[in-house]
Amino acid sequence: MKRIISLILLAMMLVSVVPMSAFAAEDKLPFVDVKESAWYYAAAKWAYENGVMKGTNAQGTTFTPNRTMTRAEFATTLFRIAGANEAEYQGETGFPDVPAGQWMSAAAKWAAEKGYVKGNDKGQFMPGVTLDRQTLATMIYRFAADQYGTMTARQTAFDKFGDASATADWAKEAMTWVVTVELINGTGETVKGAPTLAPKMSASRAQVAQILMNYANLQYNQPYNVGDILIGDTSISEYTVVYSSSASNPAKEFVKYIKMATGFELDCVQDTECRVGENEILIGKTNREGNTVNINRSKCNSDSEAFVYGVQNGNLYITSNEQKYGTAYGTYDFLEKYAGINFFGVLETVDVKKAFYVPANLNYFETSATNEFRVFYSNDYDSAEKWGTNELNGMQGFYHALPSLGKDPSEFKPDWSYQSEVHKEADPCLLDPASQQNIITNAKRIAGGNGMWLGHSDGSGYCKCSEYCAPFIREHGRMGPYFNILDVVADALEKDFPNVKILGLAYSHTWNMLKGFDAKDINKNVTYVVCGDNMCGTHSITSTGCKNQSNPNETFEKDYGYKVETVYGYRDCFDKIVELCPNLFAWDYIYPANHNEQPIPLFHRMYDNFTYFFENGVSGYFLQNCTKDNACFDVMRSYMAAKLLRDGENMTEDQYWGYIKEFMKEYYGDGWSYIYEYINYTYELSQKNEWHIWSNEDWNDIITEEQYRENFDYLMGLWEKAEALAQTEDMAYRVRRDSTQMKYIELCLAYEDYADSEKTDADLKAYTDMRDAYVDILYKYGFQEPNISNLNPAFWRYS
Repeated sequence: MKRIISLILLAMMLVSVVPMSAFAAEDKLPFVDVKESAWYYAAAKWAYENGVMKGTNAQGTTFTPNRTMTRAEFATTLFRIAGANEAEYQGETGFPDVPAGQWMSAAAKWAAEKGYVKGNDKGQFMPGVTLDRQTLATMIYRFAADQYGTMTARQTAFDKFGDASATADWAKEAMTWVVTVELINGTGETVKGAPTLAPKMSASRAQVAQILMNYANLQYNQPYNVGDILIGDTSISEYTVVYSSSASNPAKEFVKYIKMATGFELDCVQDTECRVGENEILIGKTNREGNTVNINRSKCNSDSEAFVYGVQNGNLYITSNEQKYGTAYGTYDFLEKYAGINFFGVLETVDVKKAFYVPANLNYFETSATNEFRVFYSNDYDSAEKWGTNELNGMQGFYHALPSLGKDPSEFKPDWSYQSEVHKEADPCLLDPASQQNIITNAKRIAGGNGMWLGHSDGSGYCKCSEYCAPFIREHGRMGPYFNILDVVADALEKDFPNVKILGLAYSHTWNMLKGFDAKDINKNVTYVVCGDNMCGTHSITSTGCKNQSNPNETFEKDYGYKVETVYGYRDCFDKIVELCPNLFAWDYIYPANHNEQPIPLFHRMYDNFTYFFENGVSGYFLQNCTKDNACFDVMRSYMAAKLLRDGENMTEDQYWGYIKEFMKEYYGDGWSYIYEYINYTYELSQKNEWHIWSNEDWNDIITEEQYRENFDYLMGLWEKAEALAQTEDMAYRVRRDSTQMKYIELCLAYEDYADSEKTDADLKAYTDMRDAYVDILYKYGFQEPNISNLNPAFWRYS
């Protein structure tokens, strides 16, 4: 991503080192050697007015545009731009050829300490050596990367120059970036018909002024046209978008984002409304197939969200088996890869990349990251086409369906509201034949779609009757009756619903070891959704040494003195389900349903959990509370879940954290690193405790009250620093919005102070005023409304 200094920020830095009079625009420059018709006139004017470059004679009347610059002169120019304080860089420079006290000494010392220059193999700065274009590129690249993060570059932007190979190896990365963002555009000369980069050519003052003006005028976080997109040798501007009747929305999205990326607005027409022409972009299953293109969809098979795209006879096609959202996902995937569009949740940006090229023989296929659903995260993450987790893949019924399904069929109602109304009642006996028949009869009334829920009660009531359940549980484990009913119902419904999956929940009180089942006897439609509600909230499923004895990660023997009991670990139970269950989904409880405004160290366990689930057969995924109504990094959490679902099988941990940083830079702005520090710091604090969802769920279980009191000012200060550096009001708003997780902690601490006070009317008013102000914040940001009948926020529950 581009991380470029904005013109406004540059001006702010210059104020501290340049007299205000230097900023006054003049009708004409004082330089007698700079004509208004000169190509560099605007750059020379900008450099003069901003105090970046001065006259070359005593009177300040000559600019000497063709004079080359030295390394020392350019270091001094960057020193001025950075607003560095000369007093802080006095004394020995560390270079034998730059003694202290010289005009360039402070700049040389500063540039070396910052890593912008490294000297030669003798440790010399070489101040008088003429600055060449590749050295200039390297210094400004390091300067920009240090200030604003490493920037993405396009290799094709570099390779288009006929003399690119003349660039020194140490300068290629920098050169690739500067030509990507068009700080350097070539010399105007050609070699073998291609533009020239001239990396070893000396840089003149006019060229440097132009490059620095280009740098300053690259605006932060604004839509930036990538220039043209070539399909083979043809500009995308020469193409017409042709879509099938079922692909109208993907086609419109394609046109919108291509305009955002290139500035070109393509014609867009349905296939039945236009003649076959040349240079068409075919979206969906159009009537051009068998005529201008022949598309092989066989690899998509029954994967309703797989897609194919490619180029045939100069025509680009994007399509799928059209069972679901495959064409839409293919469209977004193409836009991300070939138009530089980044979908960051509530914002979308264009990478600063140039010379996008779609090969004339492109033939690409992609299946879902999982077999059951694919997500593509975009602007509105309630959109099923762009973000599928909220849609639940056409699963019928309420998650906790068994209390209602066990009712007499005359009482049962197939609608969601009825099932959710009784979902905390005790489960029926799952082994009694009469009860099983009720479940089967009622299940047939809601069966359909991709699957139906057969999950147990959301309470702790499960049958332990001596006639059926007690002996079955002894033989098969506490989860046994639940696993068995899935198989019974799947067998009963298979004839009428051969492809409908029967979903149960490995959740809460049923999380235990399955025993005595044979995988070959289990119906192919049996599907378990394993919930992470019992696993560690402070570390991943692969972690060892968990201290929580009620819900450990690893199985262990617990000695009570009079007996030794096996306590089964979450991971061991999960692995047993993998062994027995034909289909496996995961439902990761990212944070609890209550107290969801508090800091929760979720990012340090997301990667390991997703990776482990994928490696062990998970083929579908659900997210707990994947909504935008809380302050617990909801947008970034959902974005990273999407990235893991799409790329998790091949993503390294470094790439994972790279995605997080990339997102934070665009979402929060230049203060992102303070929030990143906050995430890491709260994680370190949480490692001193053991937190498991539902077993511990007070506001001070993850991070203790004592830890909060010791670190509150520091943690809140990180948010304040981040807000101060936000370049736009939107960024500042996002920082303030997510910082309310610390406002919740502040309120909890205030209540504890009130509880320890004399509880006078004044004490009560001071606390309730703070509470009301916090609730106003929740309303302001559209967060969940708490039940605040109890003064103590530790007892609040969210609707």
